[in-house]
Amino acid sequence: MQVDWKEVGEVVIEGKKVKLSLFVATLGYSRMKYAVFTTSQDQEHLMECLIQSFKYFGGIPKSILFDNMKTVTDGREQGVVKWNQRFSEFANYYGFIPKACRPYRAQTKGKVEQDIQYIMNHFYVGTSFEKIEELNFLLHRWLDQVANRKPNATTGISPQERWAEESLKTLPLKDFDTNYLSYRKVHWDGSLSYKGEQWLLPAEYVGKDILVKERLNGEIRLYDRGKEISCLNRQKKVVALAEKIKKKQTEMAATIFACFSRSGYSSFVRL
Repeated sequence: MQVDWKEVGEVVIEGKKVKLSLFVATLGYSRMKYAVFTTSQDQEHLMECLIQSFKYFGGIPKSILFDNMKTVTDGREQGVVKWNQRFSEFANYYGFIPKACRPYRAQTKGKVEQDIQYIMNHFYVGTSFEKIEELNFLLHRWLDQVANRKPNATTGISPQERWAEESLKTLPLKDFDTNYLSYRKVHWDGSLSYKGEQWLLPAEYVGKDILVKERLNGEIRLYDRGKEISCLNRQKKVVALAEKIKKKQTEMAATIFACFSRSGYSSFVRL
């Protein structure tokens, strides 16, 4: 399989400007295509896109060819690719062999490059949408009804006809964890801060390093030694970062004023 990204550009979705990207995966033998629009090309989105492509194709290819993405490799050492640790775990979990294009030889991904251009010219141009979910619904319907039914220029056969002949590995029962992962220490007052927000946890978690998992849709869950901290056992208190700074400044100002008052500063001002 060959995969690649296309930077579509800035678009307005639900009143907000976002950078839109197109992920495309193409099976080498059948030329079956999977594609999805996203608002990020980071490693977590890449892995999630790959998982969805496996599900769409009904299995896992033996090898996958990538560009020299920083989300996949940490560069080369004496010409040998250094695969990113988390991505290596992902590849091992699904049992495929990752391959990287030779530097300055991106044309080795010719199949997927052609499919990206085909999708942009024959689907994206002229398509109107308000939400990214709507755009992807229209894209997947077009893939099923048009792109994967049209005879391929090289094979002369439609991708769907050759699809059954693909040798794909069985999918595991559980998906690989594509959440954003980070650790946060619980302070003495039971608070845990993450991205300018604060959670108040029970006293038993004070001083512990808690694993924060953020899903690609923004949902956040907390874990202690692999066990999720139940919502019933924690009080979630969201405090805007600006509000916390303002509160701290107000408290400091009040303290300084009190100190000057006790030292007779007010009398000095009158004099």
